[in-house]
Amino acid sequence: MDFVVPLLHSSVPAVRTCGCRTASGSCLGAVPYEHASKKFLLLAMGLAGACKLRHRKLRHMRPGTTRVQRRFFDFGGEKSVNDNVVGLIFDDRMAQHRNLEDPSHPEQPARILKVFEYLEREGLTQRCVRLDARKATKEELELKHTPEHVDAMFQIANMSEKETVELSQKYDSIFLCPDSLEAAMLAAGSVLSATEEVCAGKVQSAVCVVRPPGHHAESDAARGFCLFGNVGLAAAMARQRGLSSKTLIVDFDVHHGNGTHRMFEEDESVLFCSVHRYDRGKYYPTGPLGNFTSHGVGEGEGYTVNVPWEVEKSKTPPGDAEFLYAFDRLFLPIAEAFAPDLVLISAGFDAAPGDPLGGCIVTPNGFYEITKRLMGLADGRVVLAQEGGYNVESNSESMAACTRALLGEEPPQKSQLPGFNVGSDDRNSQPAAMSHVATVEAARKHYAQFWQCLRPQVAYSLLAVSPDRHLEYIRCMTGSEPLANGILGFLAAFVHPQQALYQVMELLEGPDLFDFLAQRSAKLEERLAAGLVKQMVKAVHFLHRTVGALHRDIKPENFGFIKPPIAGQPLPELKLFDLGLAWVLKAPVTDETARNLLRIKRCGTACYMAPEVWDGNTGPPSDVWGVGVVSYIVTSLEVPFKLMEAKQPKVAIRTNPLSFESHAWRNTSDDAKQFLEGLLDKEPTTRLTTADALAHDWMQDTRMGLPPIAEGIRAEDEAGGQGGKTFQKALPSLPPKSKRSEAGFFESMTYAPSSYFCDVDASSGS
Repeated sequence: MDFVVPLLHSSVPAVRTCGCRTASGSCLGAVPYEHASKKFLLLAMGLAGACKLRHRKLRHMRPGTTRVQRRFFDFGGEKSVNDNVVGLIFDDRMAQHRNLEDPSHPEQPARILKVFEYLEREGLTQRCVRLDARKATKEELELKHTPEHVDAMFQIANMSEKETVELSQKYDSIFLCPDSLEAAMLAAGSVLSATEEVCAGKVQSAVCVVRPPGHHAESDAARGFCLFGNVGLAAAMARQRGLSSKTLIVDFDVHHGNGTHRMFEEDESVLFCSVHRYDRGKYYPTGPLGNFTSHGVGEGEGYTVNVPWEVEKSKTPPGDAEFLYAFDRLFLPIAEAFAPDLVLISAGFDAAPGDPLGGCIVTPNGFYEITKRLMGLADGRVVLAQEGGYNVESNSESMAACTRALLGEEPPQKSQLPGFNVGSDDRNSQPAAMSHVATVEAARKHYAQFWQCLRPQVAYSLLAVSPDRHLEYIRCMTGSEPLANGILGFLAAFVHPQQALYQVMELLEGPDLFDFLAQRSAKLEERLAAGLVKQMVKAVHFLHRTVGALHRDIKPENFGFIKPPIAGQPLPELKLFDLGLAWVLKAPVTDETARNLLRIKRCGTACYMAPEVWDGNTGPPSDVWGVGVVSYIVTSLEVPFKLMEAKQPKVAIRTNPLSFESHAWRNTSDDAKQFLEGLLDKEPTTRLTTADALAHDWMQDTRMGLPPIAEGIRAEDEAGGQGGKTFQKALPSLPPKSKRSEAGFFESMTYAPSSYFCDVDASSGS
């Protein structure tokens, strides 16, 4: 059973609701959330009351509604079927494109003929405005295709059937006939025409029942059943004619849209988002282009966003829950930040059950929900163009579901296809599979370097907290005031049957401490460094003494600023977050138990793990050690125990002494060195506790602010200090963010999306 636990402590800033008042106080803001055919209820914090939020689309939201609510929750408003005028384009001449050698080829004329028949039978064609199909001109085709490729395709009309078959063999997965050129020009021209009509305001959105598909077509060659890039050409045309300055292309075909990807990989005016099967680059189109590390080139860096499903490895076909998770967690946040004025959808339905090529299980309801979410962008200006999909029944029902979404109608409740019915007892009634969730989270981590909207820790899993500790942990968090004590604020949580606890957290807008330090050219002034260290110690002290939990993964990435730091102004507050590996204790830590150790599974990030952790012992002293390593880095922009030269962090931490002999420590006070020696005592029974650390002399005279670098420190930097670059290079387990391979981290873990960590085998020494 899915459920949501509200934060009851009234002193914590609430998730804002519609702002209305009730007889009993401010609005409770009960918000229905429908996801993967399951309904959740997020209780926005406030006094008891009742209010029905009646706003469905983004542009109709009241200002008091948060981004979290807008992104993840459907507000159940009333909407008339007549509110949207939807255009529909279809021309049966596109059915003349056929495979002369294999009439049973999956890309067959029935793909559009059966779709249009089904739309007619369901009465959807009558509720749409019919738009005229037209052929794309040679000039329009050359917007994104080379003249050589266009000329080669234009020769088809004058060829015999035998000659077209011979020509098709020069391409990758292409068949041709004398009628192929006309069909391809009609397919491209229809999408162009629909885009023109939508941008002109004649229709709100449009559906294009077209073939051959287009998203595999390269600029200089036909490929993968595709002759011309229908959707890519529409985006280029809209930009050329000034119809759209920023276009979002969403491709949910089960195959990666390699052609569209390459067309716009250097273009920051087009955001291309593709969710597709990848299978380590072995699934068509093969190669690394479909991985999330292919994020664009030059000015287009970050504007190509890929979610690559590993279906073969996971043995779990992605369905509604997984696709919607990718949209809610990655695509929609980026799309909102991009703020497009036109949305083009490459609507391939080969991710549906029963498709002979796809191997996925996205239902018509899933495609409906995706389309509905995208309608909240660009004031609803959406053009949906058919791409792949080779089961004519699932193609028909899926296209009808998308059309219903554009019309503002309710989703289909019944289907003739197995596994498609709402409430059916199949895997689509389950939450997103953890293997695929991990893929989305790895992609999110990667794209966070380009999109600030991905940096805040909004929700993450606490799989390390066993199910019987879920409520205990929540009880700890809700019975305290974390916002005032250095821990990222806990707002709400929900649990799903696969034993994962998800949290909704306070917004974190600034960088994490790792990035802040890595970008500096010289170390911080000592009193400023002490101020940051004191905040870290206070956060861990609160976690131990009030919350009653161990963090178990203290490192710079897990401290973040609530606002971006600005030079010359006081530093924003530093918060501890990412409790994905947290361990809830039976009772809060006291002076008597502050040095106790537990025999629990070893985990953490190697360079920050205390000596006792490598032996399988963890306790409050282990978190203190992590604070000590981070404090050493904050104070000097260097790492302790010669970890830069170490191939085995465990050995370096155990055998190398703590040293203050480098140039960076020349002007550092004895109090600071004594303080760090206490935190980094290799014997946990004599290591400083958090209470000892807060009482230390070095913690008594701190100040926050980012003043100009002092002359002495600037001289040190110019004399050869490497600043944050040295700090980055010194941590073999934590390369610079732009060089990290998140996929490598995720392959070895069950699921910990908000934490780079290693569950290290003691025998490996790595």
